[in-house]
Amino acid sequence: MSVHLHDKFEFHITTPDGNTFQAYPRNDKIQFKWEQDDDFGFWRLNLDTALVFCNDITRSITDFDRLLVVEESDDRCQFILIEIVRICGEASTTFWNGRIRCNAGEWDKSLCKVAIKAEPDDDYSCMLDNWEKEIDFSGLATTTLTIGSLHDTETRVCEWSEGPPHLIANTIDILNAGSTNDEFLESLRAVILLNVLIQCSDLLDGGSGAWTLLSASYTAAFFTTSGQIIGNAHITVSVVREYAPGTCTPDATPPDADPTWILLTDNCPTDCLWVKKAVGVVYNGAIGTVETPLHLAYPLRSIIDYLLTAQCGTPVLSNFFNINPDATAPDNEAYQKAAIGLTDVHVIHFSDFIKDDEDGPDTHSEIPIALKSVLTSLPGNIDIAIDAGTLRIEHVSYFDRLLMLDLTHADHVKHITGKVQYKYDKEKLPKEEEFLWKGLTDGKGKDFDGLPILYEGACTDPDKKKKTFRADLFYSNVKYLYEHKADYIDNLDGLLIISVTDNKVLSDVCPISGLLKLNGHFAWSTLQQNYYKWDRPQSTGIMNGQPTTFFRWMRQKEQVPLKCYLCCDDLDTFNPNDLVKTQLGWGEVADATLDEPVGVLTINTIHH
Repeated sequence: MSVHLHDKFEFHITTPDGNTFQAYPRNDKIQFKWEQDDDFGFWRLNLDTALVFCNDITRSITDFDRLLVVEESDDRCQFILIEIVRICGEASTTFWNGRIRCNAGEWDKSLCKVAIKAEPDDDYSCMLDNWEKEIDFSGLATTTLTIGSLHDTETRVCEWSEGPPHLIANTIDILNAGSTNDEFLESLRAVILLNVLIQCSDLLDGGSGAWTLLSASYTAAFFTTSGQIIGNAHITVSVVREYAPGTCTPDATPPDADPTWILLTDNCPTDCLWVKKAVGVVYNGAIGTVETPLHLAYPLRSIIDYLLTAQCGTPVLSNFFNINPDATAPDNEAYQKAAIGLTDVHVIHFSDFIKDDEDGPDTHSEIPIALKSVLTSLPGNIDIAIDAGTLRIEHVSYFDRLLMLDLTHADHVKHITGKVQYKYDKEKLPKEEEFLWKGLTDGKGKDFDGLPILYEGACTDPDKKKKTFRADLFYSNVKYLYEHKADYIDNLDGLLIISVTDNKVLSDVCPISGLLKLNGHFAWSTLQQNYYKWDRPQSTGIMNGQPTTFFRWMRQKEQVPLKCYLCCDDLDTFNPNDLVKTQLGWGEVADATLDEPVGVLTINTIHH
């Protein structure tokens, strides 16, 4: 028995004056289509069919006349709202909300008919309506950040064993634990200071390298049941120094003309290496003593929150960037690294940074910017989704895919029998992925501008040479940009993105050089290592010049479209974010359509 569209769905229209009526489009069938955003992966359900509204005097239907009143009124440029209600037995629920633009219709006054497509009116509508609208956020509160040294920092670790001078059953931070009157700690500190250069002479350049003791710990090797030490204790020492490769000059002038620098190696006339004691250095923390201010720094969280809530009232949440976190982050490498380097991200408008001095810039720049520019440029391999009315910004690893619809089940398998054909989406198989800031600083192949991720073998597409990720709103190389301000005086657009803790610019060890660098968490080499091992084109590749196995890679096998019939209960549980099982295994949904009133779901799936 055939099912009529209006036996399964009701259509309720609300005009701009607030009047709501039930409408009866002339369509015999309609199609809904789930479509995924190319940049961030969130899904929207579209009504892919134009609805046809007419008058029917015999049934007292005046849909066309009611819509024409709006079309010919001052409200023509206001949205008309439509609610599609699905009827399942005795129950009815809202299936889709949309909105209609009068100028999207094809009007025929002679036949009293209009064919018009509706667009989704969902959680994403307001954000996307204002997606490219620029708003000045310069009125938000700012802070002054501090940096100590603009020079790179090198750390080394030395370990050795000592006979225990005392009974102890714990690991002790030798530099900080206890009081200065503690006889054991004082004697242990003396052992460290006496033996560090003896035990670690080769590692520490025979003591000539201006090293500063950064941390030291003492751990007993074995304990009796009564807590007494058996055998030697293990001592671990970390040391640090500032590190400045230089070019030769006739008088070998040290960096910044500072006489405390030591010329460690002299390869003149080609180059030389200067080293210096690093005072006040904290590993993964601020370099050196606080000397240089960076004014007018805006917390990233306040900018994103302002750009969205000022227009839509939608709150923002991110465990990844520590924006109103809800403690649902997965326990994986990406979120562990983010807890170090992304908990307090700030940005400075590039004009303010270039014009800055110790007293701050002379004028405060207006900063008109669009939410789309911020989110599409933001590094870190993120996706977004609006969940329960809140915009969630997370690393791609946050969004798990559940096992959902099993098309190999007895209820569905007859509809997919024999449909095991597939092909590869070669657009997803480039030979390399390159990563770009707004402009080059240290140069390709170095830490901040990085190396492309390379892919080899027969799985690469010979015609797809390169895929590019552009963080083209941002700069990040604080040291280089600070030292080359004069080169940018005529190029003042963009934002400087900075990793911060306690209002100090963080440093991080960068994978290519192995050096601790100012704002190194936002070097492409570090970002790749920390956050881009997920959703790569292949399972292995060359990252930062090293063979790397990735944690998760993209599916590329595109199976031919599969069809199944869904009853009300099945449709309620269908979520295109989840996985669908076919003859090729569990696959992702590439897109899906629902034809009504027959209830046929057509799915395109992709597989490993």
